[in-house]
Amino acid sequence: MTYGMSKYLLNLVRTGNSEFSYIFTGFSYGFNTIMRSFLLMLLIGIFTFLWSLLLVIPGIIASYRYSQAFYLLADNDDMTALEALRASKEMMKGYKWKLFVLSLSFIGWILLAAVTLGIGYIFLSPYINTAYTNFYEYLRGIRDNSQNVQTA
Repeated sequence: MTYGMSKYLLNLVRTGNSEFSYIFTGFSYGFNTIMRSFLLMLLIGIFTFLWSLLLVIPGIIASYRYSQAFYLLADNDDMTALEALRASKEMMKGYKWKLFVLSLSFIGWILLAAVTLGIGYIFLSPYINTAYTNFYEYLRGIRDNSQNVQTA
């Protein structure tokens, strides 16, 4: 489902509209995509847990390091789970703090949603996910521009 949600949000951010059926695209691509998504989720969980054993802060940093992996997997159908993790790690070099500040900007909304006994999360969750998707697009644009400068 996370793979499909990434596909849905990427399509929404890029085109301005998206169909609800995109959320289930991970299932329509076959067993290979389901396994890559499952393996990616498992690896992210394991690596974040292992970094968290050192202390809480390295675990938080690791979660930001691997935060773009599902977007990369959704963008590149031929990418493996480990390649997505490596690409996310490379993409987030120097940008983890910016993502952390973006996450902090939602604290007020999260507290307000908590006051509504969680009902506010129905509206808040898509807003936060779309903001993270726009952050990925921002990083992708920076990476594409830096590659164009290097080849010129």
